[in-house]
Order: sequence, then structure tokens, then C-alpha cells
Amino acid sequence: MPESVSNPSNPVSTDDLAPGPGTPALRWPSVWAGLIVVAIASALIAQSLRHGSGAGLLLPVLTLLVCLLAASFDAATSRIPNPITYTAILVGLALNSIPTLLTAVRGPDIGPWLGTVGVGQAFLGFGVCGGIGLVCLLLAGMGGGDVKLLVAVGALLGFSQATHIFLWTLVIAVPYALINLLIRGRLNGVLAAAGLQLLQIVCLHRFDPVDAPSRTTIPLAVPLTLAIFCARIVPQEVVARWLGGT
Repeated sequence: MPESVSNPSNPVSTDDLAPGPGTPALRWPSVWAGLIVVAIASALIAQSLRHGSGAGLLLPVLTLLVCLLAASFDAATSRIPNPITYTAILVGLALNSIPTLLTAVRGPDIGPWLGTVGVGQAFLGFGVCGGIGLVCLLLAGMGGGDVKLLVAVGALLGFSQATHIFLWTLVIAVPYALINLLIRGRLNGVLAAAGLQLLQIVCLHRFDPVDAPSRTTIPLAVPLTLAIFCARIVPQEVVARWLGGT
């Protein structure tokens, strides 16, 4: 990472945080440890507020945090680092496999607390989202980082939830693109600045003025992150009725 990053008098620019040869300096194990700790704490708090009722929230919260971090990189640098997406895919497949493995050895059932969807759903989400992403990559010009993030969401939340989120992503991305076009790219500029502010706090542990040029490309990780909220608020049955016209 450039030496100027350690100088508080210099504003942070996209070059300071762009994925590349300097990416290992971001100490990804520490970043991921922080994500998991925050996800566990948030899931415990949410579960206590609901008096222990309802499905577990660890995986949904972790997915939201992963997408939020990816969206920050996407908005600020137009790239999503592989340590986010590849690790998320492995974590999703591993966590969704844990309840099955524990059941095989007659261990405790922690699936309800984790919010897992099962190993079958996880691998199906991984495969189908990979196929959808590949089609979008070849036909619609979707970025490779966006494809890998979509696959990670499939591995974390399973096929059913991931497809629900993907539909919401398309619904949000279209008006986002139109608004950004109408205001001459300023929406991208605002999100780039916000992404840089968040990244310098999480990755550089500092808070300084940012230098965020307006981006011409649409950061698809941003609509994907917003889609997670919409998918949690609006049930799949309601979306199905909308699409069916009933």
C-alpha cells in the first residue's frame, strides 16, 4: 500500500484502496474476523429482542455485511476484491454444511441459530447463481466481481433466497441507472465517496477527507445490498403474486 496512506494529512483516494498488489496489506483475516464478530453480536441481539423466536440470523446478517463491504469497494474502486467473494463462498458452503455434519455424528442442532438453509440449498444456490452470473457476464457485460458476489450470496443463503434477492437486484438496478443518468453520474459520485469513507474506517482505521471521482459504471453490488433488505421485508409469496398479476 502506498506510503502516503499512513500520513493523516493526505486525503484518501481510490488508489489507496483499489484491489491489486497492495490488497494483502488490508489484512483480510482481520477484516473477516471483524465481520464474523459483528455478525454474531448482531444475530444474538436480534434473537434476544425476539425472545429467541424465529429463524436464526447469523448467516443473513453476515451476508448483508459481506455485501455492504463489497458494495463499498465496488462504488469506490469499480472492483470487488477476491478475498471478499472467494472467502464468502467457502464460508457459506462450510456453515451450511455444519448442521448436516453434526447430525451425522449426533451433535447439537445449531442450524436454527445459524440460519442455515442446508447443504443442498447452498450448493444449488452456488451452482445456479454461478450459471446466472456467467450468462450475465457473457451477454450483459456484468463484471467478474459482481458475478462472484452473486455466487457468494447463493452459497450463503441458498437457491431460494438468492433468486429472490436477484429479482430485487434487477428491480433496483434499473431505476438506479436511470436516476444516475438523469443527474449526470452524481449518484455514483456520492456512493463512491461514501464507500471510501467506510473502507478507510474498516481497512485503514482512519477517518479523513476522501477524493472520490465520479464513476461511469454502475456498482451492481449496491443494488444487490439494497435487494437483501427488500427481500427480508417483502416475502417471496408477495413477489410471486406481483409477477403473476394476482
